[in-house]
Amino acid sequence: MSSPKVKVAVVQAEPVWFDLQGTVEKANALIREAYSKGCELIAFPEVFIPGYPLWIWANAADLNLNINYIKNSLSMDSPEFQSIIDTIKEHPIHTVLGFSERVHGSVYISQCIINKNGEVVLHRRKFKPTHVERAIFGEGKSQDLISVKKLDFSNAGDLEVGALCCWEHAQPLLTFNSATQQEKIHIGAWPIMDQYDPKKHLFYSLSKEACHDFARAYAMQTGAFFLFSHQLVTDKVLEKIGTWPEAFKTSVGAAAIYGPDGAKLTEDLDDCYFDGLVVQELDMDAILLQKQLVDIVGHYSRTDIISINVHQANANPTQTEYLTEDFMRRGSDKKLEDY
Repeated sequence: MSSPKVKVAVVQAEPVWFDLQGTVEKANALIREAYSKGCELIAFPEVFIPGYPLWIWANAADLNLNINYIKNSLSMDSPEFQSIIDTIKEHPIHTVLGFSERVHGSVYISQCIINKNGEVVLHRRKFKPTHVERAIFGEGKSQDLISVKKLDFSNAGDLEVGALCCWEHAQPLLTFNSATQQEKIHIGAWPIMDQYDPKKHLFYSLSKEACHDFARAYAMQTGAFFLFSHQLVTDKVLEKIGTWPEAFKTSVGAAAIYGPDGAKLTEDLDDCYFDGLVVQELDMDAILLQKQLVDIVGHYSRTDIISINVHQANANPTQTEYLTEDFMRRGSDKKLEDY
């Protein structure tokens, strides 16, 4: 019996910095290119639209840059978002989009899984923005723990595809949470990073090498393919922010794909500033090879001893008010938690 195969494209590209229309046009071009190469799935970096706001690591209170960023973030009810949907319908390919989502005056680090029919099957927000990201981005809610959805592939049938952003991969419970959803292909969306140099960098954990360590560990633990998408940064960004923040004086490309056993399937690009797609065919039987050794939500688990408990907080900030009013109006002897 032949092994089921899936051809995928991982984005390593530079946004049109903080330009909503320009970056949406580039995203659409990458979708068309991936489709033309016979790929069935394309994975975008974290907040590819409209680019990562790297100035926040130097001055998170730069109000002019922050306001411009909000104005150039992507609303899901906008013509720009619809243009991405239309591109996918014309070039049928499953798309995992990373974008700064604008909701009125707030922005979130968001991901959408859009199937090849142009249907949004998953919309989630980064559970906890990292460090100074909290100065501009809001955080996710309990429903954002749903991080995996099934997509259909021509030779492999239905497969569970999931996504997390950046240092969400540093949270073991989020890794386990995705694993419980039987994830087969994982998109790890990352912003910018550099190769580690102990003379320049205080934290190894911020480097390309460290983030690839996260990817390798995630793949081995969950038995899923890991698609490491990455946002390229060149001096073009200086036209918008003036100077490099101390934490990101340089940046290199880092797109890669890891197999379920942690093996790196792609070669490092000779040109670390290559702007485009990393394409790879995945042999889905590799998942079974790894999981016969370790299946952390199957034969290698002990749910009678260790399990995960997810607290379902209210997604709608007005929901509790409605319940309280209903409780008081009805004068019921039921407890509030019974509703």
